[in-house]
Amino acid sequence: MRRVVFSLSSAEFAKLVGTSRGGLAMSCREVFERGSSPTEVEGPIPLKEARDVHAGAWD
Repeated sequence: MRRVVFSLSSAEFAKLVGTSRGGLAMSCREVFERGSSPTEVEGPIPLKEARDVHAGAWD
């Protein structure tokens, strides 16, 4: 993967998911920095729709 564009920061996503599930609190950039090939990471790009797709998924 050479490029990733995302909308929700890891902090914003954590607010949607909540803390009771546990999980990995790591940003997209941190994940791809540890990869074996370079990946350009662009974001967060503010989009209302980014939150909408998660509606009800984490209840």
